[in-house]
This record gives sequence, C-alpha cells and structure tokens, in this order.
Amino acid sequence: MLGIQKEEQELMSIDVGQTRKASAEKVLQRIADTASTELVVFCPGCKALETLNFSEGGLIPTRKFAQKPDGIYHACGSNEPCRLYSLS
Repeated sequence: MLGIQKEEQELMSIDVGQTRKASAEKVLQRIADTASTELVVFCPGCKALETLNFSEGGLIPTRKFAQKPDGIYHACGSNEPCRLYSLS
C-alpha cells in the first residue's frame, strides 16, 4: 500500500495540460487495484476541496462528484477534471 501511495504522489505532482489527464487515468487505475483509498480532490473550476473515498471499483458515489474514464469531475460544471492528492 505504501508503494502505491508514493506512486500516486509522483503521478499527482505532474501539473501539465494533457499529462494531467493521463496521470488521472493512471491514479484511477492504481485505485482500482487497491481495497480502499482516501484522496483529497480539488476542483480547478470552483476551487472546492474535499476528501473522497475510493474502493476497488473507483469513486464511491457522491452527489457532488462523478467518475468518468478520464478523471473525477465536480458537479459545478467545470470541464476540467479534478486534481487528486494523497493524504500521506
């Protein structure tokens, strides 16, 4: 589990256009391989910051956030995927 968190941090530290989408997909794939994970999610559109839970299937459903193939999106209507940060 510690190795996965380190990889998530490395992937999430990249903050460049298209690379962000690719890294979000990789993080979501890593999350799918673990039992459960908690990540901080930041919406670049409205600046919302929230802790979300992820399980083997991905994002545990919430009213405000949705998982799509290329990332996690906030219900504010932003066209940019949210940024994911590890708690540790």
